[in-house]
Amino acid sequence: MKTVTIPIFEYDELPKETQEKIINESIEYMLEINWPSEAFQKACAKAEAMRTPWFVGEYIWEDCKEEVLNLCREHSYFRYGKIYTEMYYR
Repeated sequence: MKTVTIPIFEYDELPKETQEKIINESIEYMLEINWPSEAFQKACAKAEAMRTPWFVGEYIWEDCKEEVLNLCREHSYFRYGKIYTEMYYR
């Protein structure tokens, strides 16, 4: 049997490029599940009202920055931004 040690990081410990990747993936996730917050719904409505759905991610970032960052900080990550899920690595 081999034992492998792989470093696991908190969001704030990761490089900026990796944090940006995680932010974008979190915004995509929020869109997929139709995140149930008033600020999120407002950002989506803004994109729809302005007929610029391609900017919805930017509106979400502007209006829901703290929610997005809280979602990012809920997980631990491998170096390149993949979420570490303990139940798979026991």
